[in-house]
Amino acid sequence: MKYPVVLWVIGLGIAGYLAGFAGKRFNAKPISAVSREIHFPVSGPRVRAADPAAKQVTPALPAASKIRSEDSLDSIIQSGGDVPYSRLALWMLDASQEEIAAYWAVAKDRNRTNDTTDLIFIHWARLDPRAAIAAVAGTGNEHYAWWAWACHDPEAALAAAIAANSDRVNNVTWGIGEFHPDWLREHLDRIPASGRYNAFAGLRKWDDADKPGEILDFLKKNGQDFDPNIFGTFVRKDPWAAYDWLKKNGSTLGGYYGRTGEAMNVFVKLIGESQPEVLQQLADQTPSGEAKRKMEAVIFDNLLKTDPDAALEQAIATIATQAPRITAARLAAVGRSLLDRDPAKAFEIARQVFSVCPEALYIMDYVKYPNGSSGSGGNAVPGFQELIDGLMAENPAEVMELAPPSPLDNNHVVNPAFSKLAGSWAKQDLVSYTNWVNQQNDPAVRGPAASFVANELAERYQFEEAIEWAASAEKTHPYLRHQIFEQWGRLSPGEAISWLDSSNLSAQQKLDYKSEIESRLKHQ
Repeated sequence: MKYPVVLWVIGLGIAGYLAGFAGKRFNAKPISAVSREIHFPVSGPRVRAADPAAKQVTPALPAASKIRSEDSLDSIIQSGGDVPYSRLALWMLDASQEEIAAYWAVAKDRNRTNDTTDLIFIHWARLDPRAAIAAVAGTGNEHYAWWAWACHDPEAALAAAIAANSDRVNNVTWGIGEFHPDWLREHLDRIPASGRYNAFAGLRKWDDADKPGEILDFLKKNGQDFDPNIFGTFVRKDPWAAYDWLKKNGSTLGGYYGRTGEAMNVFVKLIGESQPEVLQQLADQTPSGEAKRKMEAVIFDNLLKTDPDAALEQAIATIATQAPRITAARLAAVGRSLLDRDPAKAFEIARQVFSVCPEALYIMDYVKYPNGSSGSGGNAVPGFQELIDGLMAENPAEVMELAPPSPLDNNHVVNPAFSKLAGSWAKQDLVSYTNWVNQQNDPAVRGPAASFVANELAERYQFEEAIEWAASAEKTHPYLRHQIFEQWGRLSPGEAISWLDSSNLSAQQKLDYKSEIESRLKHQ
């Protein structure tokens, strides 16, 4: 069976044709068109697209345009390499095989885009594919001709490539996947194993698939990765069907390049952007779990963009119903949106975050492994670090008050949030941080705060001052002075011993410290 692609393109009218054969297949509709065809009520039962079993009326193709090129072969050639793509495309509507061959004889030595080369060989192969192949045989342009032949006649092109030139099977199978997805799905067994990778690649080239659900099933059945772009088309065409597909296949998807949950992420993002009312319906019908949380997060983000005050009210209202981390993340998102226009309100929201979730700046996540070991990591609630960074740039002293260094237990462990804030401020602006520390009269605050001055000075090799600050933190950090002196003795033992002799440490402390340094020097 023949597949005269160029003929049906002409039937679509000259405007569509001028988009070029290198453009997308004419089978996808924009979101706006889909939304006009498929209506989703704001409430009530879900409404699907029309029943596929119902009688369908095939629309008539638009009449072929009567516009014709005023160019001749000579005028096209004389235009040099600057002839516009649209002008060349219009001329090729009626150009003969001999005229295209003559044009190629000149154009092959000129600079041209891949799209222009595609256009030439699509037309040439429509008229005489073997002549097109013969004209470029053995050159770097041969693959264009084989690919273009597959565009018009996949069966003949594949048979010829297998029989005469196995090196060109990949070019043909790519063309089959790109232009004839239905044929590929029906006749995959006829594609040599060596050409299947390119066939799948061609199939993936355009994401505006006419039957995205069937293509996704086909890819999955044949061990191919999930394609988020084709799935995106599926979502835009029929979100309910796409959601059903996701529920059926989501647990078995390997992820796209190893990323898990990619399908759900694509689904929620697209629906949230294009049809938020549908996403709300889906969220209402989805049981508690990761999918519902992702939907609700996107719904909240959309509300934040349109009505920040309502978003704040909603976030506060969830304190009693949602997990602290979820509420904290929503509050942090509202706070970030207020940083520039209302920093005072953003600060109050940050206070609320700490109230709802005291560990919001440093949440420990523990992972248990089968062998009994475990791992942990500390991260802020999503978005909260950005809010804190913005507030620290405005008034770091005020932010420090949000996370006092009070021990979390009886082991003198300083609040991780305080440590994170103090360490960051000391590193960015040690002078202003030191001034703030000097204003702290509460020993429970001054000791932990002073330890960060000491550590930062040691990082800068200012060991004498570092040890003095470590002494002021002795009650809360009894080993800090020893640790800094040890570092000093390792890097500059002579200076460390000289300071030690003139220090007011006890005789026993001096002896212990000096013995440590001398012992290390002996083993170097």
